[in-house]
Amino acid sequence: MASTLMTFSGLIPESLDNYDGTDGIKFGDLKELNLDTLEFEKSPTISIVKSSLSKAKYQYFTFIPEEGITYIKEYLMEKKKNGEKFTYDTPLLNFEEKGIKSHNLLRTQLITRDIRDTIKNAELNMRPYVVRGYFASALDIAESKGLISPT
Repeated sequence: MASTLMTFSGLIPESLDNYDGTDGIKFGDLKELNLDTLEFEKSPTISIVKSSLSKAKYQYFTFIPEEGITYIKEYLMEKKKNGEKFTYDTPLLNFEEKGIKSHNLLRTQLITRDIRDTIKNAELNMRPYVVRGYFASALDIAESKGLISPT
């Protein structure tokens, strides 16, 4: 899920869950998500990055396009099918069954490790930050077509 958020919203790992595992993106940060239906009110949808997770220490928003929304919905439906309950304070990214849980939330180090594993399993040889390039390229294309403004 972390690689999906980086790829489709351009977020850095530290804005998903912080370095010491004390803060991270929560369901409430996906402002247009209905937790009962697991549907988004709009597409693309807005994701808020809290000031505590922002590199520049101010709150901002980004968006997640339809393809990213699809991956998020599939992820959430699978978790719901397995009996998980969600509130708006529930972390979006949490621990899987493997590993020892020494923090309440994932840490940046674990996020980048999981992204590296995903890239390796796809038999690719690149660093995790490369997936953010996909988002940047999509923005450049949208701007060149006049779909978004440069500022």
